[in-house]
Amino acid sequence: MAIELDKVSYIYHINTPFASTALHEISLTIFEGETLGITGDIGSGKSTLLQLTGGLIKPSGGRVLKDGRDLARLSKRELSALHRRVGLVFQHPETQIFAYQVFDEIAFGPRNAGLKPAAVTERVKWALRAVGLPDGFQNRHTAALSAGEQRRVAIAGVLASKPAWILLDEPTAGLDGEGISQVMATLSAFGQQPGQTVVMVSHDLRQLLAISDRIVWLKAGKVWLDLRREEIIDHYQILHESAILPEVLNVMHALNEKGWQLDPAALTPSTLATAIAEHLRGEKQPCKD
Repeated sequence: MAIELDKVSYIYHINTPFASTALHEISLTIFEGETLGITGDIGSGKSTLLQLTGGLIKPSGGRVLKDGRDLARLSKRELSALHRRVGLVFQHPETQIFAYQVFDEIAFGPRNAGLKPAAVTERVKWALRAVGLPDGFQNRHTAALSAGEQRRVAIAGVLASKPAWILLDEPTAGLDGEGISQVMATLSAFGQQPGQTVVMVSHDLRQLLAISDRIVWLKAGKVWLDLRREEIIDHYQILHESAILPEVLNVMHALNEKGWQLDPAALTPSTLATAIAEHLRGEKQPCKD
């Protein structure tokens, strides 16, 4: 399944004195099996773009296409089938929680999918482990959880349905360092499975660089940059002039300016360290006559 936005615009409070354009003629294709990062300044239209992609809202102009078919022309049954394949984690996912017990919250999707009780229990335990929560946590009451725990439970509830596509709006906001690491590791593993698609909105470019195949940068409701992971460093100057960049990009750029020419995909601290070590080993090898 590919989702294509064809000259899509979205206006909040349309036809009122309070009308505000969030997106203006966005054209973008999201391919099955890729991990796409979406970033940009506050108010650039990131969350609106995610909701349009998931079919939660209809565009004010243009078309959102699923495998070439306009979502606006799908029947309720077809649209419902699409929604079952897409899991959405909202900007404040803890507000999605409705069940009294953690187990029932995470089991909602698997139960609706018709899984047997034993399979539901295993799926709940798997989802909890995926977000770094211990076995037994399913017995806790959701109202007694901290904000960070609620967020991880909400994400686990989406993951438990094992959707083909997962759309996330700032999924790590409010989490501590351990929680962020667990969620990012889960998303990375999810995105590497054949056919799985991840679309993640984040203001934190470090997180997007860690898992994304491609990054789309929005400005004032328009696509400013649409770059493959390995193309990011080639656009360092224009990015540096517009945003505070992660140190990994600054270090790679500085070394490349000295002639190192490191792997352009080494955009996390660990992969960059490996690339630097390999470069240094190469420099120390004796010359052959």
